Amino acid sequence: MKTGVCVVCKKEFLRERLRRPVDRTTCGVVCRNILIATTRTSESYDAVRGAGNPNWNGGVLHSHGYTYLLMPEHPRAFKKGNVGYVKRADLVLAEKIGRPLADDEIAHHKNYNRADDSPENLVLMTEKEHSLMHLQDASRARWGDKLHENIVQNASPSYVGSLNEELDNQEFNEASNE
Repeated sequence: MKTGVCVVCKKEFLRERLRRPVDRTTCGVVCRNILIATTRTSESYDAVRGAGNPNWNGGVLHSHGYTYLLMPEHPRAFKKGNVGYVKRADLVLAEKIGRPLADDEIAHHKNYNRADDSPENLVLMTEKEHSLMHLQDASRARWGDKLHENIVQNASPSYVGSLNEELDNQEFNEASNE
């Protein structure tokens, strides 16, 4: 059996157990990744980022029906996951209303088509209003209008009051945006 010495951890390992025993200089995946990370130059890393990557699509990302644009310096850019991407709907709505969206504000698509980011299709809502609206839609879809109204009638007064207040605010916002 042929053995080798790992260039990272200096431990002896069996070359026969590896797929390509001749060109392997590390004992396994962990040491190989350490070797790659320590020997990679910033130039070689930058060559596969952005326009140098064969999968580069110009900074446009499509995920879950939404379109995202690469804008790393934007305040609403993702800090985790798809770092630097901003929802196109948020940008269009911010331009429509003439100010940046607050942290608790979102762009709602009137026609429920996430790909349609036209200014006429977007409505400014708080996260609370948006969640409540979709909860009502789901309730109506699941139980029907009659049962939904029955649930609202038998709910606690504080819930009904908050529900009516949210609906009034929503109708006011839609009227003022038109």
